[in-house]
Amino acid sequence: MSAYRLSLICSHTMKKLISALVLGAACLTLGVNVASAESGSSSDTELTSTVRSCVAAAVATREAALSGGFADFNEMVADAYADRAAALASAWSGTKTRAQVKEEVKNAWKAFKSAVKDARGDWKSEKKSVWSTFKTSAKNCKAPSDTVDTSNASTEA
Repeated sequence: MSAYRLSLICSHTMKKLISALVLGAACLTLGVNVASAESGSSSDTELTSTVRSCVAAAVATREAALSGGFADFNEMVADAYADRAAALASAWSGTKTRAQVKEEVKNAWKAFKSAVKDARGDWKSEKKSVWSTFKTSAKNCKAPSDTVDTSNASTEA
C-alpha cells in the first residue's frame, strides 16, 4: 500500500472519528435537555399562581420604591439648581469687589457640585437597597432565578 493511499485512509478514519465525537456530544446535550424537561425545570413549565402573584407584588414594591427614589433625586437636583441660581444672583448683586464676586461665584458652584454629588450618592444607595430587597423577596417567592429580572438592575438611570 502506498503512503498516499495510507494517508487517505487515515484522513478518512479521522473524519469518521471526529464526526462520531461531534454526534456523541450532540446526543449527550440532547439527553441533558430531555432530562431537565422531565424534571419540571423546563422553560415550558407553568409557574404557579402563588409564585406569580408573589413576584408581581415584589416587582410592584420595587418599582414604586425606585420611582419614589428617582423623584427624590430629581427634587434634590432641582433644589441644587435653585440654590445655585440664588447664590449666583446674590454674588452679582450689591456693591462688591471683584474678589468678593469671584469668591461667591466659586462657592455657589462648589455648593452646587456637592449637592448634585450627594443626590447621586443617595440615589445610587437607594437603588442598591431597593434591588437588594427585591432579590430577597423574589427568592422568598421561590421563583426560578431565570424568570426574575434582577440582571437588569444595572440599567437604572
